[in-house]
Parts: sequence; structure tokens; C-alpha cells
Amino acid sequence: MKSDSGIHSSRKMTLISLFLILILTVFALPATSAGAQDEEPEFTKDFRLEDCKFKPRAENPYFILKPGYQLVFEG
Repeated sequence: MKSDSGIHSSRKMTLISLFLILILTVFALPATSAGAQDEEPEFTKDFRLEDCKFKPRAENPYFILKPGYQLVFEG
């Protein structure tokens, strides 16, 4: 009987977890009105380059721009 109670407890926790995930997913969706969906974004001609801070070297986990860096794939 004790193991049977553990199964029900596990199932209850799974259902609660799924319910919480569902609730969080619904609240995470962006709230848009019907009129906002019909509008197209405005074309931008001015990119305000004076506000940009370009660097000659950059690094992130997916695209490393560092002098001498090589990524070699093996098959």
C-alpha cells in the first residue's frame, strides 16, 4: 500500500507541474490586439550609427571573431 500511495503522489505532482507549465505558457504569450496585427513595421532609413559601439574583435559562444581563432570539425 505504501508504494501505491507513492505512485498517486507522483502522478499528482506531475499533473500539478503540467498545470503550472500551462498557466505560465498562457501568461507568457504576448498580448496583441487585432488592430496591431494588421499594421506593418515602418521601414527604417536612419540607423543612428553614432549610437553604435562597434569593436574590431568580438566573441560569443557561437561566432568568435578573434584574430587567429580556428574551429576544426572532426567527422
